[in-house]
Amino acid sequence: MGKFLIDANVFIQAKNFHYQFCFCQGFWNFLLNLHEKKILYSLKSVYHELVEVKKDELAIWVQKNIPESFWLDDYDAIEKYAEIIKWAHNNPSFKPVAKKNFADLTTADPWLVSYAATFNYSIISQEKSNPFSPRKIYLADAAKEFRVPYFTIYEFLTEYAKADFCCKEINEISDIENPSE
Repeated sequence: MGKFLIDANVFIQAKNFHYQFCFCQGFWNFLLNLHEKKILYSLKSVYHELVEVKKDELAIWVQKNIPESFWLDDYDAIEKYAEIIKWAHNNPSFKPVAKKNFADLTTADPWLVSYAATFNYSIISQEKSNPFSPRKIYLADAAKEFRVPYFTIYEFLTEYAKADFCCKEINEISDIENPSE
């Protein structure tokens, strides 16, 4: 099993919909368990999106339960980040507002792709691909451009989790590379 970076929207949608704290604590324990096994991480920019932008139940849970070691330093991948921002800036398909929003230093998406590409991680996000959108640069499309494996949380859970949110054994995991392509 490789290493994975998880996007803020996975946490947000899980808390708001299918894996709410009040009835699906197994999901949240699964995430923490994967980190203890040195499989699942995220970036400090994602932490910022979860905790510093919106003060809610999720922000409190993140601060209380997720260890500091979960949040990797975005700037460890600064060279690849510059390459990704250059790619976005030089792409005539994107409108200036899309390029500006993507290049905002507080936006986690280019950092996730940069870190994953630099250190051989896969990304878990709920954002779908939309390669023909001129108004927004989608995480899935940037990941594809830089050959970063990309999973939705449901693809990831299907591949790596049992029905009770325990990790599948290595021999139970199929040999998929990137289901979202």
